[in-house]
Amino acid sequence: MDASDQVIVVLKVLLHVGPVAVYFVALGLVNSQATPTIVSARSDFLALTVVFCPLLLWPVPALVHAGMLWAVVAGIALIAPLFVAFLYGLNGDWVVYNISDHRARRLLDRAVRELGWQGQWNGDEMRVDPSGLAVRLSTLPLLRNVTMHIAGGGAAHAGAIASLRERFSALLATQQLLPSPAGSCLLMLGIGLLMLPLWMMSRHSEAIAGVVTRWLVM
Repeated sequence: MDASDQVIVVLKVLLHVGPVAVYFVALGLVNSQATPTIVSARSDFLALTVVFCPLLLWPVPALVHAGMLWAVVAGIALIAPLFVAFLYGLNGDWVVYNISDHRARRLLDRAVRELGWQGQWNGDEMRVDPSGLAVRLSTLPLLRNVTMHIAGGGAAHAGAIASLRERFSALLATQQLLPSPAGSCLLMLGIGLLMLPLWMMSRHSEAIAGVVTRWLVM
């Protein structure tokens, strides 16, 4: 393997592993804060797409080299409408990091009461009267987050959704949490993944320096 091939391998590892490592580091830092963090589900999904897109695109060069460009085009044509539809469906939903399912339910109950509404739980879904909203909770304990899916979130309910989120966010800001073991584990995982491309860069430093030097003197 010559110097150019070594640099290409290092760049591939950096491109595919680096974003995932940075994502886990950021997730670990978020889960280590003293208060929960709320973001829109659409922003969360876009961040995940940016992070894991290089991994999904890994086989594309091999397919193009094998003369299967049609498979790449067909895959994009199939995935793109599904991606747009799913992204549009996340409008109004929230993701809360560094919170347990029990605490999220309790704070949501309190936010509804403080707005003068009434909430009725049915499993993981709360129906809110008289706003006409339905809030369904889904949890991911490994990443210590709770996703809140808002049903009945049309234009007529935009004001109710905004009021509920504002009240819920204010209650989140009052929470004081202990350091999260999940946050520490995610942070260590991210740092561990970052060490792989850094180790490869140090191992092939001469090859990288040679390629960069040739590129600069061109």
